[in-house]
Amino acid sequence: MEGPGAFLESVGFRPGSRFALLAGLGEFLGGLLLSLGFLGPLGPGLMGAVMLVAILTVHRGHAFFTATTGPGFPMLYLTGALMVSLVGPGRYSLDYALALNSFLPQAFTWIVIAFSVLDAPGNLAMRHMPQVPVRSPERDSIAAR
Repeated sequence: MEGPGAFLESVGFRPGSRFALLAGLGEFLGGLLLSLGFLGPLGPGLMGAVMLVAILTVHRGHAFFTATTGPGFPMLYLTGALMVSLVGPGRYSLDYALALNSFLPQAFTWIVIAFSVLDAPGNLAMRHMPQVPVRSPERDSIAAR
């Protein structure tokens, strides 16, 4: 967790190792639930929350394409996660095999989507942006002496 933790700390998420662990778990568990088609929109919701935070922090301000560190690739994941959340995992899923697709109400999907969207501002509010020293001509002239 040292590498991802250091990176997340450099973009303002402190402690970086904790945020790296949570983001990694969100991506891993979200991908696992999505690939198994288990618990409806929960897996795509976890993935969507992580991707939305990534788009708003790391990829914002860059050109669209991945070659320029743009938001194109995370937006692809976010769109796919939203699509699977709304359409459902389909016949070849654990939800279908266990008859959970009829058990989970449509309101659950919208609650998960709302949580995913509201999670991003919550994460961004916990960010500690690095302090940039304020330069003033008076301070510069004193330092030059």
